[in-house]
Amino acid sequence: MHSTGHTSTLAAIAEAAINAFQIIYDFTYTYQAYDPSFLVNWFADFPNHRVAMVLAGTWFAPAIRNENPDMRFGVAPHPVVDPENPDTYANITWSWGWSVNPNRDAEQQQLAQEFLAFLLGGKGEAEQPTWWFDNLGYLQPRTAFLEGEGYQATLEREPWIQTFFDAYENYRIEYVQHSTDEAGSALVRAIDPIIYDGMSAEDTANLLQGELERLG
Repeated sequence: MHSTGHTSTLAAIAEAAINAFQIIYDFTYTYQAYDPSFLVNWFADFPNHRVAMVLAGTWFAPAIRNENPDMRFGVAPHPVVDPENPDTYANITWSWGWSVNPNRDAEQQQLAQEFLAFLLGGKGEAEQPTWWFDNLGYLQPRTAFLEGEGYQATLEREPWIQTFFDAYENYRIEYVQHSTDEAGSALVRAIDPIIYDGMSAEDTANLLQGELERLG
């Protein structure tokens, strides 16, 4: 996370942040609606009906079907602050792609290019991307895949997939930067004392603020 001291000062101790920490505290202690020891296996708990809802990507479906092939589920759009105001339709996308290391020698780069060609298929081909999606739920960066018969057949069989693509039209999409991992880890370290030690929302905000300023 790259921010000025002024920006980081607002980040963790702002009223909205403290209110969010208070919700986590209330879920755990006031309402006793959250038990961190309850989850056993994220990919098994849902298909075995131990949890009712998860936030996941298209890759979740093949994973849970390995646990329960007959699992029935539905997909809903990501929650928004105000359903009546499209300006609040914001989402975060975790994306990935394939690349070749320019620091490797020419032979290794050529081998990497051949491997990518195998994974992604040749120009206009969609068999490999379709296999990756049908078996693992991974979306390969190929327009040929989205335009191919294989994807259309999958979409007809699995209409819930369309919800993920609709998000690109209906939401403001922002991509997670690599540096976000540092701030995200700091956030987890700040939340853990709420859940396990009953730390107050204000103390949690100050704890996170200190971490953000060190990352600054």
